[in-house]
Amino acid sequence: MPRLIALQLARCLEQGSFSRWYRAMMMESHSYLITSLLLTVAVLALLEAIFEPGAQIARRLAWIGILAIAVISAIYSIRSYFHFLMRAEHIANQATCGDCGVYGRLRLIGDRHPHCDVACKRCGFEWTIIDPDTD
Repeated sequence: MPRLIALQLARCLEQGSFSRWYRAMMMESHSYLITSLLLTVAVLALLEAIFEPGAQIARRLAWIGILAIAVISAIYSIRSYFHFLMRAEHIANQATCGDCGVYGRLRLIGDRHPHCDVACKRCGFEWTIIDPDTD
């Protein structure tokens, strides 16, 4: 089940920090990127082990099974990286006040998933931030 980013945003805005939410989203997405890179190295090492001369068939089949798991995990990780990164960027692009132009100084007015009603802390202008993934 995908995490509800709008609900995370609402919790962080209640505590008064849009930047904390954005930083957390960037850290989470980049942890998926690092995981996918490490899994790519593991895939290359497994390929080398599979094609090692003189390896027994049973051992090669075991390495192939582990390789399949590593490939699936790497694909999931890179997909999750882009998923979190794009959603965070989409929401961050909506965090600029339409009246005074200040960025990220938001106060939560209301939370009705997938929307967060916010107001500018500087001028009081109100608008709605919409979570792009409403599935």
